Amino acid sequence: MTGGDRGLKESYMIYEFLRSSMKVRENKEEQVEKLLNNQNINEIMFNSYDNIYCEIDNKIVKQSKIFENKEQYHRFVSTLLSENNIIVNESFPIVDFSIGKDLRANIIKDTISQKDLVLSIRRRKIEITNIETLSEKNFATIDVLNYLVKEMRSKKNIFISGETSTGKTTLLNALLKELSEEERIIIIEDTKEIQLPSNYNAINLVSREKVYDSKEVSISDLIKTSLRMRPDRIILGEIRREEVLQYIHALNTGHSGSICTGHSKSGKDMINRLTMLLLEQNIPLSAIKLQLGRSIDYIVHLTRDNNRRMIESIDSVDFQNDEIMLAKIMIYDKYKDEYNWQNYTN
Repeated sequence: MTGGDRGLKESYMIYEFLRSSMKVRENKEEQVEKLLNNQNINEIMFNSYDNIYCEIDNKIVKQSKIFENKEQYHRFVSTLLSENNIIVNESFPIVDFSIGKDLRANIIKDTISQKDLVLSIRRRKIEITNIETLSEKNFATIDVLNYLVKEMRSKKNIFISGETSTGKTTLLNALLKELSEEERIIIIEDTKEIQLPSNYNAINLVSREKVYDSKEVSISDLIKTSLRMRPDRIILGEIRREEVLQYIHALNTGHSGSICTGHSKSGKDMINRLTMLLLEQNIPLSAIKLQLGRSIDYIVHLTRDNNRRMIESIDSVDFQNDEIMLAKIMIYDKYKDEYNWQNYTN
């Protein structure tokens, strides 16, 4: 065999290897793509290349093998990062980003997980609905929903609390559609989930993490900016940490009629969580009680009973005798499957 023949053979072998590798990669990406396109899958959890789970119809199901080895899995993650202009390294070991309009990803570097890259992809099921449809789906009775609409229109400050996937954003979207389209509404989120029709006088502001040389834009920054935008209402998609101070300040400086969501197990737990977040910022407890008691009017708590998402209770919030006082306005009776109103005359 001549040198030229050997060269051609080696080139052909390299070509076949690359073509085979491409087919394997495309096949793996197609398998993941099928999972992503399955609307019944709420979340895909890659704990490592050979340990993958999906949440399907609210049940966790282990998946069959997708990647042959760690290298294939890492190439897939690298492609995902590259397509979304995201970097993961020792300076940025944890990243969150959106994939299109419906998916949100979280990646944790292996130096943090101590095993392998951890990838979680969650489907954002943003249900754009109205209060009538919520009532038909047993989210709450129409009387309960109309009560919330009435209090919202009268510029009461409302917190919507609940655990993950209880319908906090769904309820918020439905309530906001009951507002006048002329009201100036500033919506602040870390990922765009709150949607109003285009004819509304509404602006969506989305926070941004620091990547490369780009400046971080925090939720707190956006709250400060919103105060200069002549808001009739400030809507905060979810309260997590330091932004609570800016938000409570906004509520106590004349920006009533605002709505916010937060993770908690009850209305009382929501108050306790807000208190802890403010204590972390060295605010005296007496001042915290005063500010929270005077800035929040209602806490609407949501729950999930099997596959049913629903309003569980409504608490009014007040400040009396130097303490935050919660009073039940309405509570759901699970055994009678009905809502009981307390201390309220319709």
